Amino acid sequence: MSNNQSYHQHQFQSHGAFMASIQNSPPLIRGNTSGLTSTQVTDASTEPKIRRLSFELDDRGRPLSERQLHGLSYPEWIAFNLKHCATTVYRTFKWIKVLIILKRNGITPESIREINRNGGIISKILQAIGSSDELISSVCGISKVNPNFQAIKQELCTSMHDNEPMPMRKLISILNENNFDYDPDRLNEITILGVGSVGQVIQIPMRDGTTKVVKVVDSDLEIKFKADISIVSTILSLVSRFKPDIVGRGSTDAIRGFLSTIPREFDLRYEKHNTQIQQRRFQRLDQDFYHITADDCRCSESDHGYRNTNCHNYLGTRPRAPQHYINVDGKNVEIEYSSPAIDEDLSSRNMLVMEEIDGVTLSSSDDDFLTKVVQPLLVAHNQTMDRSRISPSMINALRQEIRNCAFSAWEQGLFTAGECSADMHNGNIMVSIEGKKIIIHFIDFGNYVNETRDTVVSIYTAVSAIDKAMHTQNQEHINSHADALIGALRQFGIPTRDTINWDAIKREAITEFSNPENGGNPNKVVTKVFDIGFRHGLRVPPSIIGLFRARLILTQN
Repeated sequence: MSNNQSYHQHQFQSHGAFMASIQNSPPLIRGNTSGLTSTQVTDASTEPKIRRLSFELDDRGRPLSERQLHGLSYPEWIAFNLKHCATTVYRTFKWIKVLIILKRNGITPESIREINRNGGIISKILQAIGSSDELISSVCGISKVNPNFQAIKQELCTSMHDNEPMPMRKLISILNENNFDYDPDRLNEITILGVGSVGQVIQIPMRDGTTKVVKVVDSDLEIKFKADISIVSTILSLVSRFKPDIVGRGSTDAIRGFLSTIPREFDLRYEKHNTQIQQRRFQRLDQDFYHITADDCRCSESDHGYRNTNCHNYLGTRPRAPQHYINVDGKNVEIEYSSPAIDEDLSSRNMLVMEEIDGVTLSSSDDDFLTKVVQPLLVAHNQTMDRSRISPSMINALRQEIRNCAFSAWEQGLFTAGECSADMHNGNIMVSIEGKKIIIHFIDFGNYVNETRDTVVSIYTAVSAIDKAMHTQNQEHINSHADALIGALRQFGIPTRDTINWDAIKREAITEFSNPENGGNPNKVVTKVFDIGFRHGLRVPPSIIGLFRARLILTQN
C-alpha cells in the first residue's frame, strides 16, 4: 500500500470509528464505570470493537475513573420534555413576530436589525444569507445596484455581533462540571473574544497565572435551536405546498436536511475531531490523494446509462493550488495555513480548549481590527512606509487576496482529498501575523465533510455540465451536458422510490438550462434541478447541499 493510500485509509477509519463511538451508543449508562478504559472494552483477539467507553473521558471531559455516569431519571426526563415544549411554543410566537415584521416593513436594514433580536437560528440564517452577494440578491429580492443593497449586506454580515453573551452563572456552571481549573478570584478578568449563534469563545484566567481560550456551548440554546428547526421545517413545508413557486419541495427537503445537521455543532467532540483531521491535512496540503483528472468523466453508456465519452472537458479547469506567497505593496509575503491546536485532555461535549489566536476574521465588520493586525506586517516589509498610507482600499485589496488564498486551500482540500468544512465563510477565517508572515487560520469545524472520490468528481461534473449547457445553443451539446448531469445525480443522489424516471428529470433539466427566469444564473439552475430530482424521488444529502453552498460563496466572493 502506498503512503497516499495508507494516509487516506487512516483518515476514513479514524473518522468512522469516531462517528460510531458517538452515534451508535446510548447517550449515558447507569452504574459505576470506575477504572474502565478503552483497552478494557475491546476484544484483543479480534478487530477492536467500537463501544461507548472507547473514550477515556466522559462527555463532560472528566476521566471515567473519577465519574459515575447516570441516565435521566423519570422526573428529569419529564422536566426536559416540558421545557422543550414550552420553548417551542415561545419560539413559535417569535417566528410569527418575524413574519409580521417582514410583511409590514419588507426587507430593510431596520427590519433585519429587529428580526435579529429574536436570536436562535434566525441569526444563523441571516449570517448565511449575508455570506454571498448572490444569496442576498436572490433571497432578499434586491438588485446589487439598489442603493439599499450595501446597507442590507452590512446588517446581515454583522448579525452575529448583536448576540448576547452567556450569563456568568451559566458559564461558571459549565466550567465547574468540567473540573476546569480556573481562578475564581479573577473572574472579572474573563474576556469574551467572540459570540456566535451556537456558542462563545472566551479567555479565562487559570490558577497557575496563565490564560486559556475556551469555546463553550449552552444546553438551553440547543433546545432553542431544535425548536427553531422544527418551526422552520413546518413553515417551509407549508410554503412549498401552497406556494411552490417560492420554495420548491426539493429545496425544502434540502434545507430541512441541512438544518438537521446544526444540532451536531452543540457537541464539541465533533469539532475537536474534525479540527484534528484538518491539522493533519494542512501538513500535506500540496499532496493530491484523489488524483482526479479529466479522464474520470469518461465511462461507457452501460456504466451509468447517461454518462458518455464526450464529457472529458468537465474537469478541464482544476482548482488553483493554494498560494504560499502573495504580493503586498510590491513585496512577496509568505502565507501559511493552520487551524487552532486543541487540548484534548481538557475538552468535552460542551467545552473546547484551544490555542489562542492573536488575529481577526475576514468579516467586513472587522475592518478596523484587520488594519491594526496588518500594519506591523506592512511596515516590516517596507521600513519607510508611513502608517497613514495604509488606506481602506489597501486593506480591502489585502482582504480579497487573503480570502482567495483561503478559498483555494478549501477547494484544494475538497478536490484532492474530499475533506473540508461545509460552513465556509469569511467569519470562519482568521488572519494573524507572525514576523513577516501571514497565517491563515481555519476555525469552527462543527460541520465538516469527508466525501468519496466519486462524489467529488460528480460535484464538479454537475456544476460544470450546468454551466456549459447554459452557454451553448447546440442541441447535441446540451443533450450531452444533460447526460453528464444525470450521471452526477445518480452518484450523489439518494433514491426515495423503487424506480426513478431519469428521462423526465433530463427533459425538465434541459428546459431549465434556457429558462429566462433563471437570469443566466447557474446557481438558480442547481436549485431547480434539486427540486426536479425531488419530485421524481431523488434526494440530495445535506452534506452535498453544504458543499454546493460553500462553492457558491467561493465563486461569488
